[in-house]
Formats: sequence, structure tokens, C-alpha cells
Amino acid sequence: QDMLFVWRMMQAMQLNVKLPMILQCDNKGTIDLSKNWSTGGRTRHVDVRMYMLRDLNEQKLIQMEWVDGNKNSADLGTKNLDATSHRKHTTTLCGNDDDIQPISK
Repeated sequence: QDMLFVWRMMQAMQLNVKLPMILQCDNKGTIDLSKNWSTGGRTRHVDVRMYMLRDLNEQKLIQMEWVDGNKNSADLGTKNLDATSHRKHTTTLCGNDDDIQPISK
């Protein structure tokens, strides 16, 4: 939903967005369900959001790609991480303080 919001905002500003937008996910089950319309007994509980992902995938607005969980920086906001992983993902998302140069007078 956030991706669609940003896409619509960019369209309103008359900016072009290359489609399909890439949605990275570290859950292979979610990716498989987004590409497959058949449901079995164990997938009937799937929320309406999964149907939305399927529709967006069919419309070629999004493309879901698997990313290794260790490389998924979104985990910083969704999971309890050990110090090493936390530092790594913080640097990925926020940058490294060593890159900031003091202003010379």
C-alpha cells in the first residue's frame, strides 16, 4: 500500500516510475502465494492483502523478489536484531558517520 501511495504521488507530480516496481521480501511463501491463484485447505485463511498483491502482480505494477533475510534492511524496523545486524542495517539505511566530513573554516 505504501508503494502504491508513493507511485500515485509521483504520478500526480508528473514524474515517471519504471514499472514493475520491485518489492523485496524474505518470505518465499508470500512470494509464491502472490503468483498463484489456487488456494488449498491451508491457504484459505490468507488475508485480503494477499489478493491485492496478486492483482498488482497481474497488472504488472509490482514484481516480488526474494531477498536473503540477512540482507533485508527492513528487518531493522520489524525484528529484534543482534548488535552486529543492527549496526549493519542502520549503516545501510542511514549511512556511515565516517562519510560525513567536518566543515573546514
